[in-house]
Amino acid sequence: MITFLFVHGGCHGAWCWERVIYNLQNLGHRGVALDLPGHGLDKTPRQNVTFNHYIEKLCEYIEEKELSNLVLVGHSLAGIILAEVASKFPERIQHLIYLAGFVLDEGESGIEIIPANRRPDYLNMADQSPENSISMDFETVHWRFLNDLDREHARKIYARLTPQPFGVYLQAASVSPSSLSQRLTYIICTNDHTMSYKLCTLLAKKLAGDTYEIESDHDAMLSHPEELTDLLIRIAV
Repeated sequence: MITFLFVHGGCHGAWCWERVIYNLQNLGHRGVALDLPGHGLDKTPRQNVTFNHYIEKLCEYIEEKELSNLVLVGHSLAGIILAEVASKFPERIQHLIYLAGFVLDEGESGIEIIPANRRPDYLNMADQSPENSISMDFETVHWRFLNDLDREHARKIYARLTPQPFGVYLQAASVSPSSLSQRLTYIICTNDHTMSYKLCTLLAKKLAGDTYEIESDHDAMLSHPEELTDLLIRIAV
């Protein structure tokens, strides 16, 4: 049995992994997920949420649940905290998997991964928000993240999204993945409209681990949960 700990990306919550976790359990494995601060059912005020709050919440979850022999899977923005957390639990976390994830070296921040032409939009959205957060309209979300899904399905997912605390993007990482002892893997989503194939290829090279591909939009866990489940098991065994 493999234990996967799933960390959601921006605007999402633990709910986005439900189908993958269900599939894993049916195949004899274990999957768990949590809401990061300001996401899902977590009520932390978004204007106060920082990079460190994400790290603290994930570390507390690992300790409280007494998790070990973990495969830590981070989607998209969640990639910024994987190395930080793995460095604190070298004996508990065996493998990091970045699903279309941000990869930061020491001294880099999440905003630097956002394509330069989109950064002003992020800054403007945060400035105009009373809680220093980012929200996107349905059409943008459907095109960038859920382009493999029809509009009805995408609408249901969009209704569950929460604003993204902007402060998370601004703090520099203190750990580079290259300093870790754990196994490292990057998954590229080949039909991703928000993290382009070119960008993800560069991030995979930066990670310098194993690289796999899945034919999917950005939210593979929602649009292609069966295929993603199979791939995760194949990677982790």
